[in-house]
Amino acid sequence: MQSRYQSGQAIVLILLLSIIGVLGAVMLVSTGVLTSEKMQLQNAADATAYSVSVLEARDLNYGAYMNRAMVGNEVAIGQMVSMYSWVKMLESEPAYLNAIASGLNAIPPPVGTALSAIVKGFASYIRTTSRAAGRVVYPLSEKVVIGLKGLNQAYSFSQQAMHLATLVFSASAVSQVPKYNVAENQSDVSLSAYGWFALAMHYGSYYGDLLSLPVYQFVKHPSGSDPEMSRFAQVVNDSRDGFTRHRSCSNKPGENLIKDGLDTINDAIQSVTPPTSIDLGPVTIGIPSPVITGPSLECNVDPQGDTNGDPTGGWALSLMNVKMDMDYILDLGPLGEYGYAFGVELDISANRFGGTQLLYADAKEEYIWSAADGAGLGVTPSGYFEICIIDCLDETITISLPEVPYGAASAFAGIQKPNMANISANLSPHRDVLYGGLSGMLAPWAIIQTGLNAKNLSQPYRLAQGGYQMISELPQIASFENSLPFIGMEAPYILIGLTRDKNEIFNAGNLSGNLKLEEADTKLAAVAKAQVYYSSPDDLSVFSTQRAAAANGFNPYWDARLVDTSYLDRVSALVFQSGQIPLPGEINGTINSFNKLLATFGSLFK
Repeated sequence: MQSRYQSGQAIVLILLLSIIGVLGAVMLVSTGVLTSEKMQLQNAADATAYSVSVLEARDLNYGAYMNRAMVGNEVAIGQMVSMYSWVKMLESEPAYLNAIASGLNAIPPPVGTALSAIVKGFASYIRTTSRAAGRVVYPLSEKVVIGLKGLNQAYSFSQQAMHLATLVFSASAVSQVPKYNVAENQSDVSLSAYGWFALAMHYGSYYGDLLSLPVYQFVKHPSGSDPEMSRFAQVVNDSRDGFTRHRSCSNKPGENLIKDGLDTINDAIQSVTPPTSIDLGPVTIGIPSPVITGPSLECNVDPQGDTNGDPTGGWALSLMNVKMDMDYILDLGPLGEYGYAFGVELDISANRFGGTQLLYADAKEEYIWSAADGAGLGVTPSGYFEICIIDCLDETITISLPEVPYGAASAFAGIQKPNMANISANLSPHRDVLYGGLSGMLAPWAIIQTGLNAKNLSQPYRLAQGGYQMISELPQIASFENSLPFIGMEAPYILIGLTRDKNEIFNAGNLSGNLKLEEADTKLAAVAKAQVYYSSPDDLSVFSTQRAAAANGFNPYWDARLVDTSYLDRVSALVFQSGQIPLPGEINGTINSFNKLLATFGSLFK
């Protein structure tokens, strides 16, 4: 009987343990579901931030490609202006050459008559060829300038359209990506109030040009006087080819057919040149016979040179070089040399200089293409004498005569009345040498400044409104020291704050008293942060310059990545998104941070 009454004692314990076990299982399931939902929400926040940054990186890359295309088109416009100015100068040459031919008639015949006939024949040849070239170059240049200008305007419009489309697509990503990254109950996932605030700060910075908020204009829309447009114009100038920049040509054999042909003629003349002296052992007797050097072409003879001082640009055509020497020198070895020597030389050359530049016109507050070309006939007499009595004394005399102009012209795009009178003729050591050193030829430059033979290709021309995207490097936002309004929320960063309601299964695990799960009574929340950054190519050796290493609006190497949230981001999310008070030790820092934010925010509306 006693053992029978003692049976079933374990049932009470089993019932208690079963209740605890069931509650524990429910709590475990609730915790698992909570963790799963939290991970889904965090993944949704990460995916949203990254998606928006990818769209903006593509926007920057598209802008960079369009900027490059517009730079190429602007260089092509500069080439057309260069060709126009070059042919216009050729057309001006016959009038100057005929004037030179008339002056040669003053030389007694038959020399003067023969030289005058040669110059007039050359002038007739230039007139025929330049007119033929002008019939092709003039209308072609004008149409190409207008066509490329329209194409650049279309490119600029496409940049704006892409920028606006990015705003639409990013707004769609913010709305749709969080829902598609949550398997169930998609409708309860949304931006928190803190998330809307952070998104507004980002959109205000990246799309400030569309929203007309100057304080947030990190993405520029340049005008004619905008420093970003000045940068765009400098890139265009730096991208000019050699002919456009300073009318360069090549001295290498096989690359310049005119030079190769003249060198062949000159070699043939030199092969029949009579001897100029007789060597009789210790005595050298000169033969007074002229030595004539035929025509030759030398490229890149600009005395002004480039930034390193190396001559570059322009060319010199040596028409004739006549030299006559007479010497009688007795060499007595240790006793010295005795005798005399003298000689005269006359060099006649035709020099051409010119260049094309994109210049800022103060009156129009815009950039215009300006080209100038000039040619001058140079006559340089020189002589030397040498007297030897034991030791030799020698002296060389060269007379520099002003060049005789035989061609000058200029061409523009974007200005109604071409006028170069206010352009400085001073030589400059900078990289933008004024018209390839043409200002050093005083006579042709004076003719060009008068506006003679000047032509405007396209009055409505305007430098492409390129660089719609930020041309310089995007602002680096990392700390309070940059004095930006809202740290870490503006472009190139974006912060996404999401919340969602708890799953209904959480209610089964809710307890009261000391076992109450506080987190289950609040909405789930997550924050994520992404950044648009510049990723330079790994192998810069494949590029001709190191410009690819620089972050700017001309290099399409922008990418997106997730970044860690800052301490301020996390504290702000806890307070405004989850409604939780930080630990006591962090309260003072948080209050100070937000006071600074509120003060800065208030200053924007003063």
